[in-house]
Amino acid sequence: MNEIRYVDGAQRVIKTLKKHNEKVALLSAGLSLLGERIERELNVDYSLSNELIVRNHFLTGEVRVNVSLNNKDKVLNRILHKFSVKLNKCCAVGDDESLIPIFRKVALGIAFNPCSEEVEKNADVVVKSKDLRDVLPHILEK
Repeated sequence: MNEIRYVDGAQRVIKTLKKHNEKVALLSAGLSLLGERIERELNVDYSLSNELIVRNHFLTGEVRVNVSLNNKDKVLNRILHKFSVKLNKCCAVGDDESLIPIFRKVALGIAFNPCSEEVEKNADVVVKSKDLRDVLPHILEK
């Protein structure tokens, strides 16, 4: 997990958003090991993903599913409640179909290098770039 590199500009995007007093949360159907690393290294306010189950210092092969590909919009509601943020003040950035229900609910849905036309169609803004900083003008103008 420590070898996985951040997308170009990710650190700057989070620093900039935090400087503007925005809350930054990660919501992933991946493993918490990566989300926790990002939360720790980039000073993200919150992350939620799926946890490997460990008993007696050994992996059991089980996973506690906190976020599935089909429930991200429901989990988002818990995060918004935690920070007392309304949907109309929320922005989501992502690239896959699991974000479509979220894009339909939030004030601004940004498809960053979307993996399909369906994702593009459901986003408010499409950004195709090698640098995540290219999403900032869209977020900060809101």
